Amino acid sequence: MLNMHGVRLDVYVEDDENKIYDIEMQTALDSNIPRRSRYYQSIIDTNILEKSLDYNKLNDTYIIFICKKDLFGMGLPIYTFQNACDELNTLKLNDGAKKIIVNASGRKEKLPSEIKDFLDYLIGKYDTKNKNVFIDEIENEMSALKMSNEWRHEYMIA
Repeated sequence: MLNMHGVRLDVYVEDDENKIYDIEMQTALDSNIPRRSRYYQSIIDTNILEKSLDYNKLNDTYIIFICKKDLFGMGLPIYTFQNACDELNTLKLNDGAKKIIVNASGRKEKLPSEIKDFLDYLIGKYDTKNKNVFIDEIENEMSALKMSNEWRHEYMIA
């Protein structure tokens, strides 16, 4: 029997088109993110295949790491990876798996203001004059969670 590395996904969502999103908040720069994304993908796929042995029933998946710092040092705000042929990079494998690394410190001038505000919020540069409803919701939810003993014990101490 394999010795499995324990995993708890930060946010796991399945939408109405059966696409799966695993969203991971990364506060420290971690060079293991590419390998971790591969591992998380395998855990999700294995869980789906336990229910059905038909490979065509594997959901499209998006493994998303939201990072405060630039893992690759290229300055992009978003890096999207999917399997492609090395010899002909326009040829995609179309296996339904994407890995997305979000860099909150990247160049944001081409991003929608809502996304720019969120990324700025993550790195402490959000301008409260912007009045972003999503940021307000995050603040309200975080305040409520901080008051919850169960949440503090489960996520902050564990």
